[in-house]
Amino acid sequence: MENLKDKYKKLENETIDEYKLRMYDYRDEFSSWEQLANVANQALGTAYTESFFRKPCQEFYKMLSIYIDRIENGKEIKKLNDDKQNLVSKISILETDYKNLKEQLINTEKTLEKLEVKSELSKINVVKQRTKQLEINKWIREHSRQELFFDEIKESIKKYLPNYIMPQKIELKQSNKKYVLCFSDMHFDKEFEIYGLNNEIINKYSPEIFYQRMDLLLQQTIEDVKKHNINSLDVVNLGDSLEGFLRHSILFNLRYGVIDSSILLGNYLGKWLLELSKHTRVTYHQVNGNHGELRILDGKKGAHLNENIEKVVLEIIRLINLENENFSIKQNKTGLVFFDVLDYNILGIHGEEKDLSQAIKDYQEIYNTKIDYILAGHKHHASFQNCGVRKGCIGIGSLIGIDGFSMSIKKIADATATLLTFEDGKGKINTKDYILN
Repeated sequence: MENLKDKYKKLENETIDEYKLRMYDYRDEFSSWEQLANVANQALGTAYTESFFRKPCQEFYKMLSIYIDRIENGKEIKKLNDDKQNLVSKISILETDYKNLKEQLINTEKTLEKLEVKSELSKINVVKQRTKQLEINKWIREHSRQELFFDEIKESIKKYLPNYIMPQKIELKQSNKKYVLCFSDMHFDKEFEIYGLNNEIINKYSPEIFYQRMDLLLQQTIEDVKKHNINSLDVVNLGDSLEGFLRHSILFNLRYGVIDSSILLGNYLGKWLLELSKHTRVTYHQVNGNHGELRILDGKKGAHLNENIEKVVLEIIRLINLENENFSIKQNKTGLVFFDVLDYNILGIHGEEKDLSQAIKDYQEIYNTKIDYILAGHKHHASFQNCGVRKGCIGIGSLIGIDGFSMSIKKIADATATLLTFEDGKGKINTKDYILN
């Protein structure tokens, strides 16, 4: 490599992908991609074709351009500030209004018949149909724009996913016990150290530590699956999977950034769940936490619930396990988690609630549905509060453990995940906390 310019040489700690992106920046210095490939192969000691260096970089910048356009186009973002739950709720409200309007029109029609002004009723019907169609078209446009964005990301990622070996199908068996594995607040990509009064480190966190804790959780879960002959398992992720970009100060604690961290986490969790599904049938549920929000206009909490990068994580998990017969994803259009275990209704939320016992009552009233147990993360410590006969609020600890947030609310705890056991006719009969730090 004596004839190579220093800037064309691979740096010591530089990965192949990082080197390709850097060489892509020098592409205008070469007369052709073949010339660039020759220089790069000389630097790497390889014999790749020019497409090995060109195609991945072009695809990356294409998707990055789409993502930047979405950020810069403020008007489009404002149109997409409602999530799917709000959109579906809007249609439901529209249908209710339509029914009420229909009843009013029937009564009006009777009056108008007496006044011999039926022509006015016809005009109202025309306006009614036109208004309804306009609202439906608006919902379709907003929904389609949102889906297009995530479909583009999904298709781009799908091209570069390797072919995973799928596990042998496990047949479902009837049992009077069911199990639910819960974890929350992974805050992937965050790095920090928390010190005690004697300057000792009481907790530290990084992507490597996250991997260690999740590997330990997988090992212990598989042991319990074998010990208790668990045939099927609900796995509930209660949100804040990513550290995200809530405010500018977060940048100081990030290693990869929002987009890269979502791809890395989705790939890891997809393989993690694939490995777990070799031992039991897995149904995966996910709540999108507040840290996944893309507050890219005004930075206000809850202003852009529909723009949540944790959706990318879920799509990668889905793609990896697309042909896995032992795996399924259950999504709820509200954005929450809701499922049935032995006739007990379980609601999963991220957990930004002051009082969970009041929250379970509020959600029952809002959705007019019986809720037996509510699962919540966010507060970074585990808890249980009995709310009646076979009813309760279950707080799930965090994968991250002690951090600045838990120190600020003076609620420190170990890094944990929780395995819940439910029995037919008895409800929740056991809680096992996995200590991961």
